[in-house]
Amino acid sequence: MKSAWLSGKLRQNFSKIVEMQGGDLEAFMTNYSLIQKELDKGEASDKVIVVKAAKSGKLETVNGVAIGNFMVDLNAGRKVFGEPINHDVSMQWYLYPNQEIKEGDLVCKIYHPDFKHQNGKTAFKEDSDFSATATHRILNALAYSTDPAF
Repeated sequence: MKSAWLSGKLRQNFSKIVEMQGGDLEAFMTNYSLIQKELDKGEASDKVIVVKAAKSGKLETVNGVAIGNFMVDLNAGRKVFGEPINHDVSMQWYLYPNQEIKEGDLVCKIYHPDFKHQNGKTAFKEDSDFSATATHRILNALAYSTDPAF
């Protein structure tokens, strides 16, 4: 895999797959770059929510269904056929199972073009404090041990 990445073969194959599906790789890469710049800004971006660990421990599991449902609520997926999907909604995940976590460690960053920051909070749709809602939902999807013996 590393040699395919370094040689450029991975990118060539990905380009072929995108082309076969009628996609526009250059448009994707341009949009990806814009989203990545916002994610790199982290808390300085008004389009990004940064979720940090509320306590220390060892991550045991992540409830993928809960994370998936959360992303669907952000319009990154759909509950029924025909609902619109916002392909710009993105999440960068920073944890893995069995990882030791310290309170305040970065869990994830969530990008949405419709987030609006006001008075230190992030608004989304009717929720004027969506950053708190997002943090709560993400952290509730994590199960970890606080056993000092880990």
